[in-house]
Amino acid sequence: MTMFLKNVILLLLFPNVICCPTQDNTIILENNLNPNKGFFLSKEHVWEYINSINIQHPDLVYAQVILESGHLKSYKCVNDCNLLGMKRPRRRPTTQIGKKDFSVYETWQSSIDDYKLWQDYTTRNCKVSRKKYLIILDKIYCKHGSYTNKLRTILSNSSIKTRLNSRNTERKDSINDTAK
Repeated sequence: MTMFLKNVILLLLFPNVICCPTQDNTIILENNLNPNKGFFLSKEHVWEYINSINIQHPDLVYAQVILESGHLKSYKCVNDCNLLGMKRPRRRPTTQIGKKDFSVYETWQSSIDDYKLWQDYTTRNCKVSRKKYLIILDKIYCKHGSYTNKLRTILSNSSIKTRLNSRNTERKDSINDTAK
């Protein structure tokens, strides 16, 4: 599919958004209704940000972003900066700014920050095993039992696996370089 055709489709789906492709096939999206919500978003930036804030089980969180945002193209992602399908919380701290049922964020980073707040609140700031975290996701985050199976399918996708492995290798190399 050509970049022009992709932009036409995005424009039809999101009439309030300007789509500006870059040379590396990422897309700059700018919300015409709120110019402060312009954001540059790529899967690489999302992965790097998830890893930068010390979130538990970053690969699972990344898979959630892919699933919940429809590969960063869903309406909530583009218009509300909601990458993880977060709902407005009732009791816990939050970074969301809207009054809708689903959270609205100023930036895509604040969406991930809010997920971290949810994660810390849910796990009571304790490190949990991967097995226990998958149970938390199925019982609390999304109550239909196939949710974690969908995440596993996303993680088994070879292009996702390659991206995650290459990013982890780069991080280990930079840690080793600073240790020398």
